[in-house]
Amino acid sequence: MDERNSRCATVWLLDIQRVTEFAVAGFEQRLAASEAHRYARFARKQRKRQFLVGRMLLRVAVSKMMNVPVHDITVIDRVGSAPKLFFADGQSSPPNFSISHSGNWVGCALSTDVMLGFDLEVNHPDRDIVALSQAAFEPNEQLWLMQQPDDDRIAAFYRLWSTREALYKLMASLGREMPSSSLKRALDHDDSQGWHHRAVVHDRLTGVVCSDKSISRLLKVVLAELTPAELLACA
Repeated sequence: MDERNSRCATVWLLDIQRVTEFAVAGFEQRLAASEAHRYARFARKQRKRQFLVGRMLLRVAVSKMMNVPVHDITVIDRVGSAPKLFFADGQSSPPNFSISHSGNWVGCALSTDVMLGFDLEVNHPDRDIVALSQAAFEPNEQLWLMQQPDDDRIAAFYRLWSTREALYKLMASLGREMPSSSLKRALDHDDSQGWHHRAVVHDRLTGVVCSDKSISRLLKVVLAELTPAELLACA
C-alpha cells in the first residue's frame, strides 16, 4: 500500500458543558505535578475547565489509540513549549498530538503517522470579522475574504483563522518559522510548500489539522460525556 494512502489522524471533540462539577473534582486528582502547577495559575473558571478537560480528553484519546491504560500515561508541561507525553514502560513511542479549545469545546488531534498542529474555533456569526481580519491577516488574505460570497464569508474567515493557528502549532513542533507566503493559495489549491491541511466537519465548529505530510483519512470522535469512571476504564 502506498504510504501516502495509509496516513491517518484522529480528532476527538468534547463539549465541556457535559462535564459535571463532580467529574471536574475527580479529574483534578489525575493531573501530573507540572500540569497541576499550571492549572492552579488560571484565574478564570472556564479557562481552568478547558485546560483540565482537555488534558483528560487527551488521555482518553491516547489510551484508546495506543491500547495503553490511562494510569500509564503522563503529560508533562514544558515552559515555552508544547506538553510532552510519556508512557510508563519507557519503551513505547507516544503519538504526536495537538490540543485546542474554544468556548465550551475542547479537542485534540493525534497521529502516529505525521507531525501535526490542530486548531478549533466555535463559529460566532456576530463577530466583526472585518476588524479581526485586518488585525490578523495579510492584505491579499483580507481581499480574498472580502471576495467570498456573503453567505460563505463567516465560514471562510474561520477556515483561514484556524488554518493559521494550526499551522503555527505545526511549525513550532517542527522547529520551523511560519511561512512568509499567504495562506490563500494553500486553501484554494492545497499547494502548501511542505505542509498540508484538512478540515474537521462539524455544524457548530471550525477545526483544521495541519500536518507535515499529507494524510488520507481524518477521523472524528465526538464524546457525549466524560466521567472519572469512564476515564479510568480506558484500555
